[in-house]
Amino acid sequence: MGAIVAATMSNCKSGDLIIVNSGIYGATYEFFNVDMRRLGADVILEDVFDVNVLEKILKDVSGYQRYMENDTSQRKVMVFLESITNPLVKVANILCIAEICQKYGAMLVVDNTMATPLRMKPILEVS
Repeated sequence: MGAIVAATMSNCKSGDLIIVNSGIYGATYEFFNVDMRRLGADVILEDVFDVNVLEKILKDVSGYQRYMENDTSQRKVMVFLESITNPLVKVANILCIAEICQKYGAMLVVDNTMATPLRMKPILEVS
């Protein structure tokens, strides 16, 4: 949890958008759904493993930001997911998700706790 909190708090502020995969570990869910909302971040909980859902959200956000282009306070968009969800054990297609995030300028944060570096190396997958 410490790494998740540190990555989120160091990259997001009030008003930023955090898109979180809905099937995540309970304490992580609470952190995003309660704590980050209380701190002023907009949080969307969706099945981002479905790349069509993720792309629709990012496309809508991108369109809104272009509409508000005179606003100098561009908000950041962060997508958070677990490489393998706990407890549902769904496996993310990190390469496809990373390509969509890059297309729309969203930051991707991957919690690799369940997979461990022995099974999955998210940074190498998208390099």
